[in-house]
Amino acid sequence: MRYFQVLFFLFSTSIAAIAQTTLNPNFGSTSHPMTISKIETTSSQTIIYLTIENQINGGSFCADKNIKIEDEQNNIYLLNYSEGIPTCPQLHSFTTVGEKLEFALYFPSIATKAKYLDITEQCNNACFTLKGVIINNEINTLINDAYDAYSEGLNFKALSLFKQAHAKMQDYPYGFIYLNIIKLYYDLNQTSEAENWEKKLQQSKVLDKDFILQQIKK
Repeated sequence: MRYFQVLFFLFSTSIAAIAQTTLNPNFGSTSHPMTISKIETTSSQTIIYLTIENQINGGSFCADKNIKIEDEQNNIYLLNYSEGIPTCPQLHSFTTVGEKLEFALYFPSIATKAKYLDITEQCNNACFTLKGVIINNEINTLINDAYDAYSEGLNFKALSLFKQAHAKMQDYPYGFIYLNIIKLYYDLNQTSEAENWEKKLQQSKVLDKDFILQQIKK
């Protein structure tokens, strides 16, 4: 009996070594009202599970066959196929405002050491993008725990977690972590620290720096 238990343990360990799941990954920006519920990567493929919410009367949506993902090392992976959504020019027509459509995109397996990626629909009209999708589970956990702490009024804990996440993603090209850290310092009436982080943001190379600075002013 113990022999079979050992075999089962080894089999389970080998599966875990080649499969990774990221739940509710955070991202820097999106062109459409879209969220990602899960990203699964195995030795053979990467599956991205998305949801889009209709926000207009008579809205419609489709996914072009030319979609790519690109990681921070500039590795590019092209879409194999999609599920749950028509391929353009065929359309899914929404019946109500607020209606959601869930679908999945299938790509070749991405590099296991990738920390974040961009998803880009390559088309001619109303193409969707999701930029800076964080697929590192350790960093995602820190960020999600920080949001949970903030919602519970634990501002010092949230601040500490956001700063830990920031320290682990120095090359991340979007600024929402800066925004959360600065906001928390202002909430804690630590103005000098907030201003210090604003200077760090201004000196950074994040792509949405101007937008983040505008949000801080608001």
